[in-house]
Amino acid sequence: MSETIKHVKKKKPTAQKGVVLLAFGNRQYMEMAFNMACSLKFHNPDIVIQVATEERFYSEQYSWAFDIVTILGEKITHRDGKLNPAQVKCAVYDIAYFKHNLYLDVDGCALADVTPLLDKLSEEKGYYRTVVIGWGSKEEEDYEYNIWAKHSDLWDHYNLTEEAKIPAIQSSVAYFRKPDSAKFFEIVKAHDKNRLDVKDLTMTWGPPGSPRDIFPDELTFNVSIAKMGIKPDIEPNPIYFGQRHEPNLADVLKRKTILSIYGNKGLTHPTVLKYYDRYMSKVMRKYSRMHEYKSHRLIKYKHANGK
Repeated sequence: MSETIKHVKKKKPTAQKGVVLLAFGNRQYMEMAFNMACSLKFHNPDIVIQVATEERFYSEQYSWAFDIVTILGEKITHRDGKLNPAQVKCAVYDIAYFKHNLYLDVDGCALADVTPLLDKLSEEKGYYRTVVIGWGSKEEEDYEYNIWAKHSDLWDHYNLTEEAKIPAIQSSVAYFRKPDSAKFFEIVKAHDKNRLDVKDLTMTWGPPGSPRDIFPDELTFNVSIAKMGIKPDIEPNPIYFGQRHEPNLADVLKRKTILSIYGNKGLTHPTVLKYYDRYMSKVMRKYSRMHEYKSHRLIKYKHANGK
């Protein structure tokens, strides 16, 4: 895949640990990545950040926020002539620069230094770690965040064993270690190429009829984890997903490392979006900048909205 993944800028080429951000599909994802990077460096100026993006979206105006810049070719970002977000996330092992990688979705901001989280995960045994919302089995489908497909279809299509346990992950944050996780990601990519038919999904990633590929990467990872029989839970969960009004939001966020404004328009509660913008304004003041890339505009252009 080297012809479609090029590391074009390396401020810290010998770094062994770092944060990986993906920004592709439209310019607003690069703007979200810039916000995320600024918030990360607000808490730790020495943290090493890689952004992987398309050449058409990268500009020197963003350069000071990133240490490693990686350009993705169309073979990575597109399938059958259209943007394929799930394919890119399933290829993150090939894209990532470091030995110890902390992947973050760009739609959010860091509320604290993520270095302790990265250090903790790198010292533990698991080669792939992520947020797990619930667990099920072939017969047990009534668990939290089991939203993508019927278990009977998954077991038949992916040939899972009768005793396999399947998670429901939230893929906005993940840790993986090279080369230990190589076999796992080969299975992920194989499952991505052999997807369940979109018509058999119980829920799509994006609106029905979207011009984008709407197969969820989380389902591919769920099945791959079940196939490998690993337990990838990050505990405690470091990320806050704000779907509801939380009267004590500031206090709740003191216990979290990352704030997410995930999903399609209307999923994240307006009070959380306002908090994100206030927080990013504080971050940008440190750099003598205005908070230019605001949540209401960014969310309009997310993949989950079919943009």
